[in-house]
Amino acid sequence: MKIIDVLKEFVGTSTQPYPPYSAARVKGKPLYYWAREGKIDQVIIPRKKISISSLELNKVTTVHLSDIYPDIVSRIQSVEGEFRQKETLSRWEEVFTSNPYLKLIKLSLTISCSSGTYVRSIAHQIGQELGVGGITYTIKRTKIGPYKLANALMI
Repeated sequence: MKIIDVLKEFVGTSTQPYPPYSAARVKGKPLYYWAREGKIDQVIIPRKKISISSLELNKVTTVHLSDIYPDIVSRIQSVEGEFRQKETLSRWEEVFTSNPYLKLIKLSLTISCSSGTYVRSIAHQIGQELGVGGITYTIKRTKIGPYKLANALMI
């Protein structure tokens, strides 16, 4: 299936499940509690209505994991708080150790979506539809409501 065809499938109104590590509450506890306890399969993950008005493909490039791995490690290590950094680093290390010359396809996309849309989940879903993994490497919010990044003051 071609990338453009897959992207077209995401445009419109749909429902999106909350990510397992989100703060959405089920049975009085946030989903991340259930996920951290290994009990996520014991709850029904709620869904929310979202709208994607456009999803544009800007660029397709090939990158080698060995070229971006140091940046991935640095970004994960820079996160403060407990956000599963050790687990995430361990998984990346497994992938890198088993195949440091892995070629990855990097898509640069522009998405216009409703407030509350989980863009990382959209990336994952796109990867699923293409039959490959899908993660976000960089997210840059350029607009929220009437406010645009282009009009922001840099201080």
